[in-house]
Amino acid sequence: MNFSVLPPEINSLRIFAGAGPGPMLAAAAGWDGLAAELASAARFFGSATAELANGSWQGPASVAMTAAASPYTAWLAGGATSAAQAAGQARAVAGAFEAVQAATVHPAIVAANRNGFVQLVMSNLFGQNAPAIAAAEAAYEQMWAQDVAAMVGYHGAVSAAASALTPFTQPLQSLMGLPGQNAGAAAASPAMGSAAAAGAAAAAPARTLVLNLGLANLGGSNVGNGNVGLANLGSGNFGSNNVGLGNFGSNNVGSGNLGNLNIGPANLGNFNLGFGNAGSNNTGLANTGIGNIGFGNTGNNNIGIGLTGNNQIGIGGLNSGSNNLGLFNSGNGNIGFFNSGTGNFGIGNSGSYNTGLWNTGEANTGFFNAGAFNTGGFNAGDANTGSFNTGSYNTGDANPGNSNTGSLNTGDTNTGFLNSGNINTGGFNVGDMNNGFFSTANGQGGLAFEIATPDITLPPIEIPGVSVPTFNLPELTIPSISIPGGTTPADITVGGFSLPAITVPILSTPSLQFDGFQTPGIVFNGTGLPSFRIPEITVSAPSGGTPIINIDSTLIGGTIEILPATIGPITFEDGGFINPFSTGTFTITSFTFPTFSTTSEFFIPSIGVGGFTLPQITIPATATPPLTVPPIGIGGFTTPGVTIPGISLASTTITTAVVPQPPGFFNTSTAPSSGFFNTGAGSSSGFGNNGSGISGLFNTSPAGGTFASGFQNFGSISSGLSNLGSGVSGLGNVGTLPFASSSLVSGLANIGDRLAGFFFQGTTP
Repeated sequence: MNFSVLPPEINSLRIFAGAGPGPMLAAAAGWDGLAAELASAARFFGSATAELANGSWQGPASVAMTAAASPYTAWLAGGATSAAQAAGQARAVAGAFEAVQAATVHPAIVAANRNGFVQLVMSNLFGQNAPAIAAAEAAYEQMWAQDVAAMVGYHGAVSAAASALTPFTQPLQSLMGLPGQNAGAAAASPAMGSAAAAGAAAAAPARTLVLNLGLANLGGSNVGNGNVGLANLGSGNFGSNNVGLGNFGSNNVGSGNLGNLNIGPANLGNFNLGFGNAGSNNTGLANTGIGNIGFGNTGNNNIGIGLTGNNQIGIGGLNSGSNNLGLFNSGNGNIGFFNSGTGNFGIGNSGSYNTGLWNTGEANTGFFNAGAFNTGGFNAGDANTGSFNTGSYNTGDANPGNSNTGSLNTGDTNTGFLNSGNINTGGFNVGDMNNGFFSTANGQGGLAFEIATPDITLPPIEIPGVSVPTFNLPELTIPSISIPGGTTPADITVGGFSLPAITVPILSTPSLQFDGFQTPGIVFNGTGLPSFRIPEITVSAPSGGTPIINIDSTLIGGTIEILPATIGPITFEDGGFINPFSTGTFTITSFTFPTFSTTSEFFIPSIGVGGFTLPQITIPATATPPLTVPPIGIGGFTTPGVTIPGISLASTTITTAVVPQPPGFFNTSTAPSSGFFNTGAGSSSGFGNNGSGISGLFNTSPAGGTFASGFQNFGSISSGLSNLGSGVSGLGNVGTLPFASSSLVSGLANIGDRLAGFFFQGTTP
């Protein structure tokens, strides 16, 4: 069954029916698991044999074992690489299916067109519906061409993915170094020996010399960069025998063609000669249909300019189709020149809802894009942000693979450039899931960081003296404070209480005995007294005599009279002194204080205090006088200088951080991702993306959605910068909900669905 001759009812139904890309994605996951297991087995087997050969097992037998084990290690590693490649190609096929599903007309749209066509024909009693019938038929033919072109691209993508697979290396049939045993086994069973020999001969891989001139080509005999297929001359071509840039198909000459055997740029279909034709076998510019010659014709087999219908010759309007603004547009709802699609904004667009120049796909922003939802130029794949990408969902340039962030990657899900493996972060990696450059194995590139401080020497710091000038504290006055009077409540009754009885016991001190002791001799040296004079003393005679005095019970009677007496001056001359003297030693004999006791114990009975009532107490009001603190003057002073000596700190290791082995750095996605800080389902590249199959920076695919590229987009199958919605390209566009539906928006700051251009809202009429 040839899809190129099938109507859109069949092709669209075949694409939208069935299980979709799920089984192929499941197969890719299975191949990924097998690749991981084989790689682990290869590492373990190689490590085990190396430990044996380098350890206790030495000699010829060890050498023979190592020689026999090496091919099996290589076979396991090769099997892991082939399984990883199969996983990548399975994802490529799934991506191609999603791309063709996005590029194929939905069956409901085809059915609506056919139903409308039948109603127009049934009601065309007087021919009044002829233009509408022609427009419906032209739209149907465009659907036919669009479906065929999508199927051509799908066929090419799947064929390229299948052709890129490397056959698995067959298991080794014999052990190295044991020819005698193998010969004996073959002699014992000739039939089995001949069958094994035939199988080995059949399994021997054929070598093919493949030459490309350029970078990141996938296929053979390509001249240029980023081509997928054979014998392409140019860059970004997906197919074979193309000459030009960004073609999707085969045998095209030009740029941005979607189909086969086109000559010129931006043709959608097959066998077109010219620019921007949508259909087949057209010659000219912006024709929609089949077999047209001229400019802007809509229909089939027209010769002229702006004709609508079939088999016409002449000049029609400046535009054919409906709701076009500009010149020589043959589609519907176009703004610009030579557009043959629907809802385009620009020049020479043969696809739909494109903004730019010569785009053949859908909802592209840029020029010469044969794919869909691209932002950039010459992209044959879908939802790329960049140029010359033959794969899909890439952010960068000339990537034949899918979901890459960078340039010239032939593998899938790489972050970097010139990676031919898958899920690498870096450049020039042939293996899979590596971090770094030039890795040919798998899973290489763990990192370790040590954070340390160097030797630090702080020089001495001198703090000079600080002079504080004289300053005065102002006068401070504390005003008078009045404390109001208070009165306690009257008649406060204190209840009776009793003190408990107290017994004081007998106190007795023990006897104390002191032993005798002897004091040493004490010597006083001589002491000199200075001279002093006692003045004359006069004692007056008492009057009346002295009273009677009893001395020793003897009465002395009579009167004793002391006459006046005078003591003349007494003079002590110099030189008076006390001669030295000594006290002899003396002894105090021991003595004892006898024991004595206090009186016998006595008893203080309990004391009861009866209740009493406190009278009312009145506390008079009190006022403190005001207090004035006079001004205080503080004289100036100078603080002394301070010198802080230098400090030296030795180098110190703070911590060591170990980044685990790849893929990527700090990714937490479910499936492996390359790049940095990616989350979500996985199989992404770039920085900070959340979702599945995403490239670029800070893009998010909502739950259930997949694939995007660019910067800060939220949606599925989108490209560009800061777009919201699915099926969107360009800058700052807002599509419609739900995210499962394709908005088909391109350009700048548009809001709605099926829009192209700048600052539009709503939908294309």
